[in-house]
Amino acid sequence: REHVARLGRFAGRAQAAGLRPGFHTHDGELLPARDGSVLLDLLLRDVPEIEIELDLGWAWVAGGDPGDVLAELGARCPVAHVKDFADRADPTSFTAVGEGGVGFAAALARAPWLEAIVAEQDHAFVPDELGAARRSTAALLTLRDGLGGR
Repeated sequence: REHVARLGRFAGRAQAAGLRPGFHTHDGELLPARDGSVLLDLLLRDVPEIEIELDLGWAWVAGGDPGDVLAELGARCPVAHVKDFADRADPTSFTAVGEGGVGFAAALARAPWLEAIVAEQDHAFVPDELGAARRSTAALLTLRDGLGGR
């Protein structure tokens, strides 16, 4: 809750300066804390100035359906982040986008409001880094084309 309050202060100042403050998620922000609260829920409720950059891969690792989380966020999430994992139970099983189990196409199809899709590849865990980056780029272009080029 202290973290949310700090983010609220930051977001208000950033917005007053003409910026669009945002918060990038990982799995922890979607999981219940010891008191049962979920950081993402608190951000949505208590910090209306902040945009959410949902990481679809981490949402999947957290056990959620990335499309459901994205739909719940709606326009509060103008940018989606795609990171793929080979194994939902292994948060170090990074793989090139499109080669894992996240299911980006179905999730992104539910979000016509998105302004951008950002990809990330953790180099320390993906063999053949340059080849994986090429495959991720190709997968992103396929995703974009499947969404009608938006």
